[in-house]
Amino acid sequence: RSRSSSENVSRVILDPSLILPIPHQTPTPIIPKNQRLAKTSFLAARSIHPGARRAILWGIGGGICIPIVALYLIWLQQKPITPVQLCSCILIMAVPTLWLSQYLGPRVRADRFGISQRFLTWWILWPWDAFVDGRVQFGKISMGKSYKLPEKPIFGRTLTLETLEESDADSLNRLIRAAWNPPAPELVPASVKVQFYWPNTRSVEMTSQQISIVKKSRTIPYRWEEVIYAEIWRREHGHHDFHELRVQFLGQQIQFRNGKFWGAPPAAISAYICMHVDRTRVRDFALSGVSQTVQELDARLARGELRLKKLKKMGGIISATFVVTLLVGNFLGGWPRRAIVIALYLPVAHIYRRKACELERHNRELEEQRTQLNTENC
Repeated sequence: RSRSSSENVSRVILDPSLILPIPHQTPTPIIPKNQRLAKTSFLAARSIHPGARRAILWGIGGGICIPIVALYLIWLQQKPITPVQLCSCILIMAVPTLWLSQYLGPRVRADRFGISQRFLTWWILWPWDAFVDGRVQFGKISMGKSYKLPEKPIFGRTLTLETLEESDADSLNRLIRAAWNPPAPELVPASVKVQFYWPNTRSVEMTSQQISIVKKSRTIPYRWEEVIYAEIWRREHGHHDFHELRVQFLGQQIQFRNGKFWGAPPAAISAYICMHVDRTRVRDFALSGVSQTVQELDARLARGELRLKKLKKMGGIISATFVVTLLVGNFLGGWPRRAIVIALYLPVAHIYRRKACELERHNRELEEQRTQLNTENC
């Protein structure tokens, strides 16, 4: 490890403002397989927030109750329970219970060796060198508090902090950002080609002269001067890729959503568009962090209100379906199947209610930021 890297890591770990409170009961220290390390002094060992814990307990309860009810229904029909049915019910009960139970204990911890996250009974270490050397990338799961280390196995490749308590997630995120050097942006290619997945099967080709939409052997070319606006939504300012990107022409819009296409990476697409579209027509917004302009704040508010309306509409549809299902007794065939419906409905209703509360709180925070910005401008 270089001297500059060592100094950077030492500065992070020894900075008193970044040290997290030591828990009363520290778990087993991190011992990587390829090293013999002394006992570590822990800076953090954090569990998930209560809302996620309740959802996990609902999931564990459902995984236990549904197989029991299924066996009871077989017994009511006075049929013998075969070994295959019994083993299937035990597997249905055991697998989700064991998988979800890992989230009830400490999930993330930090020490002088790095950041570790738990997978079942093992701890996967992300060393500080990986953050300092730029090997850690922006994550794609959450807004601003998710990271990715491609060299790790698939079950430990993503580090997400948003499942923790908000204060713990913010503290760990500040600790990571103090040591982290984001990877350098990729070089902008000479041309870009993107193919969309079904059902919107079309391709988009970008060159320095034009952007073309190809669908069913029909090509519609547009010059870059014809772009009315390009709206980029990143997870936070500083990300090279995007969560969503819209290019608006007269009577035509191209919408890129991360994960809905293949070909050029999102970072190359956004860089190519920013290079060829006039900067006055580019709206570069972020989904999290502090809004940089009033226009970005208004766009966030409109986006949040639209998401809240969709969420409430979907919650109403699910609740209506639940009520109708309970009223149709002949279809359900008695209280055991109704119990299954209730066990399936309650976790979903809780998740939708929690999401709606988070969106309402987020919209209130945006309103406060807007008032503050207007006051400063005045």
